Amino acid sequence: MEMKDFGVISSSKAKMPPGYKCSKCGATGVKLWHDVLDHQSLLCLRCTCEDQNKVRTPSEDGRSLYTEKIHYWYRSASMSPNHWSGYDPTKGIPSDAVDIRSEQERTNQIGWYVPAVPTKDDTFFDSTSEPKFGYDWWASLPFLAT
Repeated sequence: MEMKDFGVISSSKAKMPPGYKCSKCGATGVKLWHDVLDHQSLLCLRCTCEDQNKVRTPSEDGRSLYTEKIHYWYRSASMSPNHWSGYDPTKGIPSDAVDIRSEQERTNQIGWYVPAVPTKDDTFFDSTSEPKFGYDWWASLPFLAT
């Protein structure tokens, strides 16, 4: 289904908007982020992480980033199926654990920066209002230049 064109981005032909580049290092053709309060200043992954003093690693799906936070879970024989409880690994594995797992938290935000999804007015959507095809366009871009 054809979605309505909103400037240079459309669901059928994704073009790079003019000026869609990192304002610090000049990187182009990659995912960019903007400050939630400043929709015009764009930063690439490296520059955003540096600016926000955050560590973010691209996930395998290419749509999200891993954070530095890891969640630890366990199940015991007395728990309902598919029920997991959190635990602190520095205190050891709970004695009644029959299964354990960990997962790294995922996000698309870096500190106060959110994905820079362009609008038709040469600005960018905030983090809750971008249309799906706009976000899909952003997600299709690589995290880093090759």
